[in-house]
Amino acid sequence: LDDRDVKGWDAFFIMNWDAGDFGTFRLNAELTHLTKWSQERDALAGLCDPGGAFEGNDDVCVDIDPDRLQKDGKPKWRASGSLNWRLKKFGAGLSFKHIGAFDDLSADLTDDNGNTVYWRVDDYTVFNAFIDYRFKNVVADSVRLRFGVNNLTNEAPPLADESRGYYSSYHSNQGRTFYVDLTAKF
Repeated sequence: LDDRDVKGWDAFFIMNWDAGDFGTFRLNAELTHLTKWSQERDALAGLCDPGGAFEGNDDVCVDIDPDRLQKDGKPKWRASGSLNWRLKKFGAGLSFKHIGAFDDLSADLTDDNGNTVYWRVDDYTVFNAFIDYRFKNVVADSVRLRFGVNNLTNEAPPLADESRGYYSSYHSNQGRTFYVDLTAKF
């Protein structure tokens, strides 16, 4: 394996506060920013002939640029967060997940100037929400009934040249989904 150099920073924030008669709140936020993602390709470069071919497969040696940031699933930005509220037996929450844009190197074309242009996989942001109610001393120590919506805005995954038509490791093709959840603790 060749050398890989990844640089960036992560930030994580949690805050709880009591708002008195308005209940309690919890805020979570996480942010990741990559500033460098470099993968040396020395071992492969030595196997490529001057025309860029590798044992009959031209695609293998086309791009030996070590800079991999914002290419093939390495976005500069990722973020997630949630805000939850609780007041006695009632609760609610809103959360999000964001994946920044990147280029799909397997989908390219050559422009009028002879430059290679790659398909841009767009940013992707999904919101989820729920409300719940907790019953006390019913059958169990506590019973929670929750109604929620995943992918609140019905965001479709951005198009990519992958077997499923999107990067399944970053995006989901699950549209807006409603659910009811009943949880009991004994």
